[in-house]
Amino acid sequence: MRGSTVSDYLIQNYKNCLKINAFRFDKYRQNLVDYYASLSDNEKQLYHLIYNHNSELLLPHALSNSIKIVVLRSPIERAMSSYYYGVSRDLISPCSKGICEFIVKQPNIYVDRFSTKEERSELRGSDLVAKCYFNMRKRYDLIGITEEMGSFLDELQKIAELPIPYTGRRRNVTVNRKKAKDIDPNVMELAMEALAPDFELYGLIKRDFKNSVGI
Repeated sequence: MRGSTVSDYLIQNYKNCLKINAFRFDKYRQNLVDYYASLSDNEKQLYHLIYNHNSELLLPHALSNSIKIVVLRSPIERAMSSYYYGVSRDLISPCSKGICEFIVKQPNIYVDRFSTKEERSELRGSDLVAKCYFNMRKRYDLIGITEEMGSFLDELQKIAELPIPYTGRRRNVTVNRKKAKDIDPNVMELAMEALAPDFELYGLIKRDFKNSVGI
């Protein structure tokens, strides 16, 4: 699975009762891919939760009974999270014009993440988004959105037979972070134009999820 909102929740709520043994795949390291791929099925079963950024690189080597999940947030929220996370940890310098300057220059992370280089060179616009959507549906067993986190975890708990309900607590939110509703409408319009493919893909996932849970 990808992302820390869900993984933090699972680890904190189930660590004691289920004795979760987590495999954190934080950065792309070929030796970690090679290590996991070399494990026997019995050895892989010792890891109950494999998570974080680039963890999808291990999907080809995952056990057949693994539950593969991913949770998306609104592209504007994702861009804001990247900015505040990077600034708070001195990974990037604050933009002279603030977060708005950063947002409109963001790449379409979701489209890049869920398509291959060849697909991006051959397809454009909605055709590329449709391919990303197809790839996601094929790759993951459960796809959620952060704005419906409670409903997503309800679905996950049914599939994985987990005993504890979602508490609503989120642990990875940067303090004093600007919210999407506070973004200038003109900047939001520019961001939606710049991130149009990601917004289109997110809209498809959001529609599917809400339909699947009856929201």
